[in-house]
Amino acid sequence: MPHLSEKNCKIVDEPGEVLQANDISHYMAQLHKSWSSQEEKVLEREFNFPNHEKAVEFVNRVSDLASSQEKYPEVRLSYASVNVRIGSSEVEGLHENDFILAAKIDRKSN
Repeated sequence: MPHLSEKNCKIVDEPGEVLQANDISHYMAQLHKSWSSQEEKVLEREFNFPNHEKAVEFVNRVSDLASSQEKYPEVRLSYASVNVRIGSSEVEGLHENDFILAAKIDRKSN
């Protein structure tokens, strides 16, 4: 089975595709330990950089990645830190796409 970062986000057809707690735990284990799940509806992680320029470069990489996956996280830049929140309003909970994007973002943060 491919790693989450090697998959691509897909179109969500069914509202019933929301992940259950055991699936969320399985996918969380594949992400960087800094990700947290907020009430099983949103993934969130804070990224810290040595300066503002590096943080902006990261935001731009996340933006390009989001466009390529057609999955758009909430991104907040504050000087040298970036907060990323990912959720799926289509299913009113977490979807595999959220974890795929988070895994891809992990790869871009290095």
